[in-house]
Amino acid sequence: MLIIDELQRLSKLGPYEQAIIMDALRYISNQLHISIAGFGSNEAKGLIEGDLHLKERFEVVALPGWTRKDRWPLEVVFQRLAYMPLRKPTDVNRELMEMLERHSGRNLGRLLSLLERSAVAAVDKEECLSADLVEAVAVRRRRAEVG
Repeated sequence: MLIIDELQRLSKLGPYEQAIIMDALRYISNQLHISIAGFGSNEAKGLIEGDLHLKERFEVVALPGWTRKDRWPLEVVFQRLAYMPLRKPTDVNRELMEMLERHSGRNLGRLLSLLERSAVAAVDKEECLSADLVEAVAVRRRRAEVG
């Protein structure tokens, strides 16, 4: 299986470059007879649906955002924390999860990115994650993006 992430980045390319990549995907699909999974935003969906041949080959499936009732985001946080080089254990409590939810917009990619940025900040400070640290990291990032 070929897995392609950030497929929406193709929309930043010119029509010629997009056509080359789309042709390559069709070629790979035809010649190698392997499954191709592409991940991306709604822009990626538009690219696939805009090409009749790719639209026939790909099934576009929207991944829903997570909710407070879902257990898997909590498990994802625990699993990701297990691989982070923090000296102190993080208390994954309701406050931390609510802060992650608020600043990730219930998007898994943003959640993981926020966890990683927060862990980097924690290495120099508390050596564990907290709701306050996640808030500070998210606010700092938003200010840097807005200017």
